[in-house]
Amino acid sequence: MDLSIEQVESVFSIRAVSVLGLFWLQAHFPAEEWDDLLGGRAVFSQPCMAALLSDACGAGLDVESPAGVRL
Repeated sequence: MDLSIEQVESVFSIRAVSVLGLFWLQAHFPAEEWDDLLGGRAVFSQPCMAALLSDACGAGLDVESPAGVRL
């Protein structure tokens, strides 16, 4: 597994589980947002998380996600 998505009420957070997942996050977000991403403080709406999930899966990453996130 490279990324893990967790649902907290109506928003989602994403966590890198592997070095590949970490690299993918760093490639998709500016450096000033990395601390919040890696600390689990960044949250996303369902449509935004679905877009991120689609991109990550398209890049070949293995993603664990709750049933609430649909492609």
